[in-house]
Amino acid sequence: MINGDNCRDGLYYCGSTLITMGDYAARIAKAGRSDDPSVTNSMIFYCVGGPDGTILEESTCPNGCIQDADGDTCP
Repeated sequence: MINGDNCRDGLYYCGSTLITMGDYAARIAKAGRSDDPSVTNSMIFYCVGGPDGTILEESTCPNGCIQDADGDTCP
């Protein structure tokens, strides 16, 4: 993913993946109700998409996230 990209509609992303994409810190903090990376990096967010790359919190991965080009998952 290129820095500055929006998430792809319909895919799931780890908080840590979204951070590498660009300006997602505020959206992650709002959707995940936390601005602590130790919490949000292991959260999975669903990409609603749109021009602003809207995301919704889906779940927390207690053992971290697995990053994948076709959508991130919990191990």
